[in-house]
Amino acid sequence: MSKIRFSCNPILSKWGYPNIYGSGALTQLTHTHIPRVYTRPSLLGYTPIAAHITGTYFEKQNKPSGLSVERHVVAMADGGQVGVDVLTSSSTVTSSKTMTSQMNPNLPSILYCPGGIRISRSIGSLLKAKVFLDAGYPRVVIPNRRGFSKVPLYTTMQNFPITGYNDTGQILDWSESQFPGSKWIMVGSCWGASNILNFLSEGDNKDRPSVLGGIVDSFQFCGKRFMNSQLHSTDRYVRFATDTMNNLFIDTVFNRHCSEELRDKVTELLGGEKERERLGQIKVWNEKDTKMMYEDFFWKLCPVVDNRMSSMEEFYKHFCPSYGHDPKYSRYLNISKPVVMFLADDDLFSPFDTKEVEKLMKNPNLCLWLFPGGGHVEFPESYVFNYRSFISPITLQCAELLRRYSSEL
Repeated sequence: MSKIRFSCNPILSKWGYPNIYGSGALTQLTHTHIPRVYTRPSLLGYTPIAAHITGTYFEKQNKPSGLSVERHVVAMADGGQVGVDVLTSSSTVTSSKTMTSQMNPNLPSILYCPGGIRISRSIGSLLKAKVFLDAGYPRVVIPNRRGFSKVPLYTTMQNFPITGYNDTGQILDWSESQFPGSKWIMVGSCWGASNILNFLSEGDNKDRPSVLGGIVDSFQFCGKRFMNSQLHSTDRYVRFATDTMNNLFIDTVFNRHCSEELRDKVTELLGGEKERERLGQIKVWNEKDTKMMYEDFFWKLCPVVDNRMSSMEEFYKHFCPSYGHDPKYSRYLNISKPVVMFLADDDLFSPFDTKEVEKLMKNPNLCLWLFPGGGHVEFPESYVFNYRSFISPITLQCAELLRRYSSEL
């Protein structure tokens, strides 16, 4: 496997120009209209672990102001409920057509799907929303996963980036009904990015008239490498983060905001109180328990029993945009909307397979920005006085590209 080369600082190898990959009009317009900026990850967040830890800390010190948040609880078709926040500048009324001088009526709305354990009220989510709102975008809609952000879990189904388990389409339906006539750009990070990529690769979603395109970052590009990193990584931080995430899934069903009716249903699906008690007490700290979580837990709780959840391998074949190099599991090749992708070459949680670049080039609707540094989700440029991500201005430029040249894309 060939190593990707960057044009970088001779000493600080993560300071440099990103590589841009693509084969279609989106990539050509990107080269024409967006300068390839020299990016400099902050020295405080120079390594991916430091970027994640310090980024999380400094985000909390820079809670954005001037935001208005309106909470909605949206019912899903299977009886589940999702907490959805609509964010606007504090002088904007979300439920009417009234606009302030700061709002540009020509700009689309943003649907942002956070990643990992973030919720709509997390500082990272609010900072992401503020980037768009400060640029004049009318609103940012941020959904949560089921059982999160103080909305109880009513069904055993959780929101996965897998066809049949992905709530993104229903959230967009609701958003369109609330703001008729609005165009949308779908933005996502990590887990949320995979939700968007799954949504845009399926059925009628590929040609959804209201969607101009997507901008995603830090998604798990290659499912096989991602799964193997969860099982076999010797990096303590990767191990800690992976195990924390896995335990959160179990905790969501058994403990967090779980209704009594659902507890009874879970007991029935798992084969009785004894089995429910056994699984509810397991802490996922090793390879055996990780596989067990998928094979004994997810599969039994699926609302539709099929082989997509019967093993950890099957789960990730459908979870990630690609799995290995089998065309059958390369769903991002089905995407017909323009999608901008951001990844850092040193992202610990989204291991990158260089062979995927060749496959990605087969879909002219995709454009990948690969940065020499930046870690996972954070892409920190500055921590002092004002926390800032170096992909924020690039994100706005890409969003403007999707809007202005929508007829050509």
